[in-house]
Amino acid sequence: MKEKWVEEHRIAHPDDRLKICGTLDEVDVLQKGAGRITFLATVTDRGQTKWRLVATRPELPALHQSYIIIGVRQDHPEFGEIVEVFKMIPQV
Repeated sequence: MKEKWVEEHRIAHPDDRLKICGTLDEVDVLQKGAGRITFLATVTDRGQTKWRLVATRPELPALHQSYIIIGVRQDHPEFGEIVEVFKMIPQV
């Protein structure tokens, strides 16, 4: 019964998340505060596509490090098309 209620009341929305595997080229700090840093970064994926990212993390990621990035593409009024980052995992 509970499973049926959950299924009927689930919010349906498309999964717009992107998964990018790439190397961090540039990082610009946008804002610091309360143990979190918001930054704009540029990542180049394996297909040589450049992606602009906006993320908030406790510390800045390392330049020239490979990352798996999960986020959503958005239009930003100041930066144009960006990817808002949900997870950024270093690749070993």
